Amino acid sequence: MLSIDQSDGIEADQVIDLDLGFSPSPAGSGEMLLHTDGPDAILALLVVDRQFQPVGPAIVTFVRCSQSVFGYPNDEAAMGDPRLQDRGYGFYEVRDSPWTQRLRAYNRQAFPKETWSPSGTRHFLVSCHESTAQFLADEIRIEPRPGPFAAAVREACERLVD
Repeated sequence: MLSIDQSDGIEADQVIDLDLGFSPSPAGSGEMLLHTDGPDAILALLVVDRQFQPVGPAIVTFVRCSQSVFGYPNDEAAMGDPRLQDRGYGFYEVRDSPWTQRLRAYNRQAFPKETWSPSGTRHFLVSCHESTAQFLADEIRIEPRPGPFAAAVREACERLVD
């Protein structure tokens, strides 16, 4: 995962913009992460379209997510990281991320003779107004949802518990 320690092996050119048709709302996206012991993680947030017109709530699913990190840095602090500055709010992929290798190394402490791979193999990053979210998952899907934000959150919760 992207760390405050910029010697973590991730360079700015590894952070690639993903054009999913939407971006987190620059006016504040109210992002809420839901991640259980199930296979997927879900981020509910407010999004805008490519012309920065408000779309409303969206459910972003990170399919077969092995690990997630959510919270700091916010947008102001992220601008101090050369890998994120000038990128703005958006959805990104960190190519050739060392995150998977770090999880494998951690697992070898307890199981030195086993070969294990986390289910998620791609490193996704979502840069929002008040937080950053990172996911080690197989894929990302975004679905705009009609109605209020609370309805999208309820739908996201129902997906995870059903």
